[in-house]
Amino acid sequence: MISGEDDGPKSPGRDPPPQVTTKEHDFGLGAPVSEAEKYQNILQLEQEVRNQDKFISTLKLQIEDLKQTNHGLEEYVKKLLDSKEVVSSQVDDLTSHNEHLCQELIKIDQLAEQLEKEKNFVVDTADKELEEAKVLDCH
Repeated sequence: MISGEDDGPKSPGRDPPPQVTTKEHDFGLGAPVSEAEKYQNILQLEQEVRNQDKFISTLKLQIEDLKQTNHGLEEYVKKLLDSKEVVSSQVDDLTSHNEHLCQELIKIDQLAEQLEKEKNFVVDTADKELEEAKVLDCH
């Protein structure tokens, strides 16, 4: 096929052929702008710049406030972490002390059982001796 010949019917969805445009059209330029329009455009741009500067200043103030808030929160978290360390240490100490007291209670319980047995032995022995003394008295 020779270039430039018709390739047959165009299918839908194909790009339309490119159109020739002027430089003014490509860059959004139209008819020449008057001095009054230029001045008005400059005033609008200057106002936009002032508005953007105000907005930027507001954002900078907000950023500073957020930085201060963040710093305060970081300090608060540090204090909480320090407190947590102190409390964890105290819990460990108290747990150790509690375990020691539990061991002492076990020993005290064992001693109490031993004393109870010895008391019962002494009472039983005294009862037997009394019985023997009664029997001897009676004869």
